[in-house]
Amino acid sequence: MDEFKVEHFPKRRACRIGIPSQLNVGNRLDLMALVSLELDSGTVSFEVDLAETAYIDSTGLAILVALKKKVEKSGGNLVLSHLSPDHRKLLELIHLDELLQITA
Repeated sequence: MDEFKVEHFPKRRACRIGIPSQLNVGNRLDLMALVSLELDSGTVSFEVDLAETAYIDSTGLAILVALKKKVEKSGGNLVLSHLSPDHRKLLELIHLDELLQITA
């Protein structure tokens, strides 16, 4: 299975997490654990980069919502970046674009 790619920006207390080809039931808990570790180490700003992600199942969508809530509860923020047109349309259809912050 592909692994998450993490890039740190210490001065901004931020990180970019590159999601592999799939975000699904098989790796959702790994992503939650990764974000929890980052929060514990002082990271407050998260970019979830979906540039390489071809497939997101319903548990993948649910983990994105759960991560947003977890990060905000800790006083941080989470944004999604590099969504494919299909992923963007999916988020719009189920109104998650109103809940999740999306950037280019």
